[in-house]
Amino acid sequence: RLAGHPRVLLVKEKSNNLSSMAVAVIASSTVLAFPNGSGTTTTFGPYLLRPTSTIPSTFLSFNFDWNLNATAVDSWTNASVGWTLDLQDHRLLSLARALAPANLRVGGSRADTAEYVGFPGGMAACSTAAIEQHTCLTPSRWDELVGFAQRAGLRLVFDLNIMHGRTLKDGLWTGSWDASNARSLLNYTAARHPGLVFGFELGNEKEYALSAVETARAFTSLRRMVNEFWRESARPWVIGPAMNTRSDWLGE
Repeated sequence: RLAGHPRVLLVKEKSNNLSSMAVAVIASSTVLAFPNGSGTTTTFGPYLLRPTSTIPSTFLSFNFDWNLNATAVDSWTNASVGWTLDLQDHRLLSLARALAPANLRVGGSRADTAEYVGFPGGMAACSTAAIEQHTCLTPSRWDELVGFAQRAGLRLVFDLNIMHGRTLKDGLWTGSWDASNARSLLNYTAARHPGLVFGFELGNEKEYALSAVETARAFTSLRRMVNEFWRESARPWVIGPAMNTRSDWLGE
């Protein structure tokens, strides 16, 4: 009968072929031997090993999306973080608290169409496209989002728009990142919510739209702004790039 505390066991064939070695966890402190089906014997020897790494308590995390307000039959109806998601709903807050500690990432594909409007030194009004896509972020909504994460015990990670200032022509994106819109949000956040935003991403799965070099330039600009607005001990993380499937893109 297997009993006792879990043990990490090295499992290997009698041939001492290291390639056949594996790691197993069973509740036993006894050496076991049995046929493995090939006529040889597999021996289990209990060895307590130190872990090679530790998963942080925030490993299981979740995302609020910028998706369009869908129809009544879609699961994400009224779930757009920029427009319809009710951050004052006590049921939503209770569910979020139950997931803590965790990272709350605000992003998704339409993060790269978002506009930050009404922040000092920034845009005065949303474009028609941002209004139609529910990607217009105001200071009051931003305050509400930061407050929600704080009340729920979550670390907030916000994905900034890396496409601001770029234009699409003949299927190709041209131009450089216009950081002025993001700058107004960062400046406001550093003054109003110091220490309450865990990190900023820049762009969502844009390896098919932007080169790695162009992306790196934008990240360099973002890092400079974060360093400018936050003192070193309280600086948010700069996180990214948020990629999809192009592993070759990192080799550029």
